Amino acid sequence: MSIIELQFEFSVKTEIKRVENTLAKLDWYRNNGYNPDLPNDLNNIEKSVENEFGEKLFQQVQNGITNEWKKVSADFPSKLKTLKLDCHNIYRIQLTKYGVRGSYNLPNVIIINIRDREIKDIVRTVIHEIIHLSIENWIIEYKTPHWQKERLVDLIFDKIYQELNKMREPKENSDTVDRNFKKYYPDIKKVIKNIGTD
Repeated sequence: MSIIELQFEFSVKTEIKRVENTLAKLDWYRNNGYNPDLPNDLNNIEKSVENEFGEKLFQQVQNGITNEWKKVSADFPSKLKTLKLDCHNIYRIQLTKYGVRGSYNLPNVIIINIRDREIKDIVRTVIHEIIHLSIENWIIEYKTPHWQKERLVDLIFDKIYQELNKMREPKENSDTVDRNFKKYYPDIKKVIKNIGTD
């Protein structure tokens, strides 16, 4: 399999949409312990986003990600394949200054908040979100709760790229996820299925 290609996009228009989507989910974010970034002036979102945009920074970050991605992406598709996880040849990376650190939309869209972050940390988030996308259909099918899903992605990441991963402390009790991961890995579908019935 060839190296995964990242295609970048960033614009005032996509920034405004990101802010609107974040505001629409703000209660959910805060109830789940997230504190998303928002423009300074929410009374005039469009003007505030335009003032804060700064295309040069976005271009620098894109170049940094592209350079770092070359170092880590060569064996990434084969690592996913060993787990029978699909990945796309191309992922659309939307760079933003707003919202949470990373999010995703099926089938291959990844949204990355670049505010005050190192390039290596951003690339780590790209990998994290690709893992999310590769298991999302099973997550939906088996109705896996949010923090169990996050724990599972962290465990998968740690198995396939331990040198890059930074394991987070679980936000909720992770015993069910950890137990099923240990029992059924590398069969990720079986792990997810049994988390839901455990």
